[in-house]
Amino acid sequence: MIYVEGEGTVLLKHKVNGKTVKICLEHVLHVLQITTRLLLMGQFLLQGMYISGDTLSISLLHKSTNVIMCKPPYNGSTIFILEATPVQLDKSALIIYKVDYKLMHKHLGHLSKDILTNASNCIKGFPKNLEVLSTSPVYPGYAQGKMPASAYLPSEIRATAPFKHIHSNLKSFPVVLYHKYKYFVNFIDDYISYMWVVLLCKKLAAITALKQFMVLVKTQYD
Repeated sequence: MIYVEGEGTVLLKHKVNGKTVKICLEHVLHVLQITTRLLLMGQFLLQGMYISGDTLSISLLHKSTNVIMCKPPYNGSTIFILEATPVQLDKSALIIYKVDYKLMHKHLGHLSKDILTNASNCIKGFPKNLEVLSTSPVYPGYAQGKMPASAYLPSEIRATAPFKHIHSNLKSFPVVLYHKYKYFVNFIDDYISYMWVVLLCKKLAAITALKQFMVLVKTQYD
């Protein structure tokens, strides 16, 4: 098994018949365990390209334009190599990304297919012709929301003074926040029902948050 660290877009420049060509590769997977960059020919065929070549070179063409040319490192090799270098973008260049259904579905709070399909007719500037997925991916929030939860038994025990009984819970956000916070821990006073919330980057930081809360109670509220 391998773990995909991320998915993005890469700009490459290479030579085709002595002419410099730039190509944008989308859906590039970043896998730490793989030490060689791999190109899947099937992905280019799905994008409407077709293949032309022999034992000396293989070219991928789009509308009769030569886009990619790969050559074997030596005669008789069955592996063809693309000699390319990443394009260095200047500071004024915009970040390259692709607006697709999956991206809009996440950023707009997991809206339904019907809303996203008709959004371009109602919202100015909304991307048109989004390719709607046939099957929606299962997000952790979906699965957790459908899981049955056992009800807590009612308790007649109540604290008789502030800070006599504290409830606490450690939870994670569905996505990492802008300031890299992934978790939060809360402390709820049973007597006054007041709650303190501390944002955390790591679960281990909950121990420090607990110690700081105890010092807060002692110094601020005696």
